[in-house]
Amino acid sequence: MTENDKSRRTFLKATGAAALTAGIAGCSGDGSSEPTDASTETGTGTGEQTPVVKERTEIVPGSTAVEKTGEYSFRITLREPFSFAVPVLAYSAFSIVPEGVVGDIQGYDGDMSYEEFSTSNPVGAGPFRFETWESGDGGEFAATAFEDYHGEAADFDLQDAIITSPTARFNYFLNENADVAGIPTEKYEPNKVDLPSGAGQRTGSYGPLQNDKTVNMARTPTINTFYVGFNMEKVPKAVRQAMAYVVNRESFVESVFKSRGAGAYNLTPTQIFPGGASAYQEHWQGYDGGDTGGSGFDGLSGYPYSPNQNDVAAAKQVMREAGYGPDNRFELNWLQYESGTWKQMANTIRSRLEAAFIDMNISSAAFGPLLSQSEKGQHEALTLGWIADYPAPQNFLQLVDPPNTVYDAEGTQPNGARLFWSEDAMADENVRQFMVDQFDRIQNNPGTSEEAKQTRADAAVKLEEGLWASAAMIPIYHRTDDLFWYDTVDYDAPGAMGASRSKMVNAASGVKGGTVNGISATFNSLDPIASGNTASGGKIMDMFDAPFNYPNAAPEAEPLLVEDFEANDELTQYEFKLKEGVQFQGDYGEVTADDAVYSIRRLVESSNSTNTYFPLSVLNIDREERTVTYTEAPSGE
Repeated sequence: MTENDKSRRTFLKATGAAALTAGIAGCSGDGSSEPTDASTETGTGTGEQTPVVKERTEIVPGSTAVEKTGEYSFRITLREPFSFAVPVLAYSAFSIVPEGVVGDIQGYDGDMSYEEFSTSNPVGAGPFRFETWESGDGGEFAATAFEDYHGEAADFDLQDAIITSPTARFNYFLNENADVAGIPTEKYEPNKVDLPSGAGQRTGSYGPLQNDKTVNMARTPTINTFYVGFNMEKVPKAVRQAMAYVVNRESFVESVFKSRGAGAYNLTPTQIFPGGASAYQEHWQGYDGGDTGGSGFDGLSGYPYSPNQNDVAAAKQVMREAGYGPDNRFELNWLQYESGTWKQMANTIRSRLEAAFIDMNISSAAFGPLLSQSEKGQHEALTLGWIADYPAPQNFLQLVDPPNTVYDAEGTQPNGARLFWSEDAMADENVRQFMVDQFDRIQNNPGTSEEAKQTRADAAVKLEEGLWASAAMIPIYHRTDDLFWYDTVDYDAPGAMGASRSKMVNAASGVKGGTVNGISATFNSLDPIASGNTASGGKIMDMFDAPFNYPNAAPEAEPLLVEDFEANDELTQYEFKLKEGVQFQGDYGEVTADDAVYSIRRLVESSNSTNTYFPLSVLNIDREERTVTYTEAPSGE
């Protein structure tokens, strides 16, 4: 392990960043810039309550290595090489806002309060200008076309109804109050689909609906994976393996998810798997009976848990070998989304596991509470998902890098899957170290040479095999995204990066009535650095611009606010030249390098930032850190 590796892992451990894992309601992690406890001393042992001395690691204000190099140019310096900086800078958290608009970092008093900026007066350089937001179920969001937009300006406005219930959202669409919407799986009828055959995005029709209308439909294989993960400090390996044996993906995709996806045997989705779709299939199909542990573990030849089967006999056998039986059963708690389809799958898994000496209790929670509970380790089996932040295997495989899966009691660790794959986990330590070593191979070979690419690809495949061996996570399926729309709008459905990476100005045209009416889930902030779910991210995509963009969610990032860029040979410094003449909304004038530097500093240094994971753990922007010792009153005082 190099010094850079140690630095990266130490920072993850000390300051971290909690992720709102995109895949359920959205697609990306967010983090916390609040310093976190690194060590604790707890008193005298005499029974008296004494002050608690703690240490925390924090970033020195103003030390973020982003600097102005000209009126329209700026430079970012990284701690270690990274070849995916450009696609990461397409993430909405990197959107550029006017310098000094909020005074939440050192050196700025702010033109307005943070509350005003994040809820009622967001100012960006995107294609739509904020109008109103009434938060909560039953509220609405509205934005108008920004006539001075630097790209192709929209000739329509936006209005969304905020509705939380899937059934209510479907009924809203049925009543033709929304032009574009999804249809929940519970209401979806496969026999009404008329799509051409083939791979990739397909467009056709769906209907008739209950209102006798037939609508347009697009089906897009987005880059995502939904899975069941385990708290490995609580759930033995045999129990995890038993569940893997009884998960028949093809059956679940067809009967539960109504064929809106494909079974997942790898965490890395097909579109970005090394070697492509054929290599993905060949990888999991080749199991020859190799060991799932042992001191010489060096990977597996294929998926080892009876693929395409409901193998209760194998589940019983692995549990018997671990000492379980009719008089020694294991009680497993399953925590899932509030979803009828996932509940249906959970019930099927529960009935199968009963015969394998496992009694499974099923509970569900809304997205926020589910994340909060699992960050604190208050779970055993958990359903989650991930949608690509940038299209590379490591964006998914960082979820299972063991140090990135261990959250502290306050939920302030980084955004890996909530596996708690610590040294205390009920798992083979040699497999854990294998995973750490393989992820380090990815981190240590960031270049663009064929050798570096091949090393990353080989390590990615090995990480999938280590994940199989540990049964730390069971990938379930890769979802396809279906969108439906009336003839009131000409709609070009977003691509493989998903709707949350698309700007409506790139997707809609020919809008009748001058407004695209949509449906949104609840969202928590209109500040790019504090977006916490897909709904927030979607609104930010429409009102703000980042340096780069995925045009209508195609998987290749292109310059947006940036005109040109270059990197040094070591891939540790990136210099960007902004377009000239780009205007902010309102009276904030032209976008310059000062605005870019301020915006990235806010993302890193502001206490309001919930997305520090991206600049600090993904890009690993250089910065200074300091350890602060402080005293906290004992609880109860």
